[in-house]
Amino acid sequence: MDKKKNMEMVGAVYELVSGFTRTKALNAAASLNIAQHIGENEKKSVNDIAKEIGANSQSLYRLMRALTHMKCFREEDVDEHQQHDQQQHGIFSHTPLSLALRQPEVRNIALMRGGYGQTQGWQNLVETIKTGQSDVNKTLGYPDYWAFLEEHTDEAAIFNNSLASVTNMLTPTLVSLGDYTKFETVVDLGGGLGKLLKGVLKQNANIKNGINFDIPSVIEKNQHEVDVDPRYKDQAGDFFVEVPAADCYVLKSILHDWSDAKCLEIFKTISKSIKPGGKVYVYDYINSLYTKNEKNFTPWNDLHMMVMLNGKERNEWDWQYLAEHSGFKIESVKRPEGQGFAPPLTIFTKQ
Repeated sequence: MDKKKNMEMVGAVYELVSGFTRTKALNAAASLNIAQHIGENEKKSVNDIAKEIGANSQSLYRLMRALTHMKCFREEDVDEHQQHDQQQHGIFSHTPLSLALRQPEVRNIALMRGGYGQTQGWQNLVETIKTGQSDVNKTLGYPDYWAFLEEHTDEAAIFNNSLASVTNMLTPTLVSLGDYTKFETVVDLGGGLGKLLKGVLKQNANIKNGINFDIPSVIEKNQHEVDVDPRYKDQAGDFFVEVPAADCYVLKSILHDWSDAKCLEIFKTISKSIKPGGKVYVYDYINSLYTKNEKNFTPWNDLHMMVMLNGKERNEWDWQYLAEHSGFKIESVKRPEGQGFAPPLTIFTKQ
């Protein structure tokens, strides 16, 4: 490799390994809620922003200036006659990306993915690759990420709000993928704040009972609108032990959190309670082996599941394995159109 090409590669590698700094910078912007302090069409000085959020203006300027290189915020140009006056610099306005940070759905993602728990967990990646098992006890000091969240209620709230925000955004697409017209009781396993189940109930008057099922620490904090659908109810429990009887079970972004062995436990618990003719609706990404050398976020999400949870984004054969070893079969796979971030729906029925 010639010197010029080698220097280009050095630059490229440096750019890539600096990715964590961008993650933390975006997380800081979300934590400080900077985007909310600039009006949609406003130009505002960093000094004014700093006063409003209680920050050091010079440090804030350095953060926002760096973020402009990610097309997050825009620093306004200074008239050539005033360029040497430092006071004239530091006027910022919005870009499409910084405007997006004003939305809870986007801000919550930056808070969750760039927060302590989910970044510290990655310190165990090399050991995970070597052993095939992630041990977050070494990085977070807890048996698993869920135990960490139980003790860190602030991060748990961010986690639940982030998932709920994304689900709320995707709910129309997700509901349209499945046929819920023949079910009387729908149980959303690991349903969190209940956003998806409420969307299902809204579109399907035939459903008599909708049960949002999650662990006690989630359910006890749930708050709902005054006019919540009377068919909706929260229920605390453990889907490794027992689940309510139903003819449809929904698992959105749940099975990718768990190993194959744990997923089989969940399926076997469902198998004990599912009504005749019932179905399991799994909304999870398919980490297709047929997609190679292309830009795709699913393999990165797969790594995240591996290092944080010993989970995985499963390929076609992985899903088939779970079906064959749990007494279920895959009836069909429904893929969303025009919504690249929405996961497909894989429908399981009992053999």
